[in-house]
Amino acid sequence: MLIDKKIAHAFFLPSLIFALIGHADDSSNNSFEKSMDKIKIDLIREFDQSIEKLIMQGKLKELKVLENERKSFLLDNLSLPSSQSMIIARSKYESNWWLAKSLFEKDLKTSISNHVKLNDISSAEKTQSALDKIEKMKLIPRDVSVGLIGNWKIKMVGRTRQGTIVDYSPVWEFRQNNSIWSIDANMEGVWEYDYKNKRILISWNNQEKSKEAFFLPFSPNGMNGGSWHGAGVKLSAIKIIDKKE
Repeated sequence: MLIDKKIAHAFFLPSLIFALIGHADDSSNNSFEKSMDKIKIDLIREFDQSIEKLIMQGKLKELKVLENERKSFLLDNLSLPSSQSMIIARSKYESNWWLAKSLFEKDLKTSISNHVKLNDISSAEKTQSALDKIEKMKLIPRDVSVGLIGNWKIKMVGRTRQGTIVDYSPVWEFRQNNSIWSIDANMEGVWEYDYKNKRILISWNNQEKSKEAFFLPFSPNGMNGGSWHGAGVKLSAIKIIDKKE
């Protein structure tokens, strides 16, 4: 199966980002754009290789799923594959995405420093604006963001490191803007996708600055995690499905 590079590029994120940061150094822009395009094309190639194997093995059910995942990825680069045969390729894609972003940020910071040394404050400010936009870029796969957003019934049970017995069942609302709200405790925090450790990290805005985490992959049927209370406290959650859905 041949890769259509024009299609691969047309739906990719840099087309939006470069419209916002066109004033940044062209050399850095081009390098970042090429890196991002290569990352996507590499994943498409992994799709094609896995699809060819499934064809040879006659696994029609798995083949259909993988073909649909490939189509979704071409239309939306946040729609990463969840098929078992693509787990390693997905992880590599995410790692390379963050690496390319980090290197681009480094290039922009160097450009800012050079502009300041030349007393070109206008260019320095424009490049700083570009850097601010890039630093806000996050790769949160669609299956994570869509699957997580909503209300979850939490179960926190066990013994804390201080010896206190905990048996608590709050409702937490995960929001699209990366905030989280504990409805029962009237407490807010933020959630973050930790791609390296395959988990969702939660940081609460309370006096203790407490943290929780849920491990990936998860599904509406349940997810498990760990609490700041210690290893003796088990944390689990089941998504509350709206009857209208």
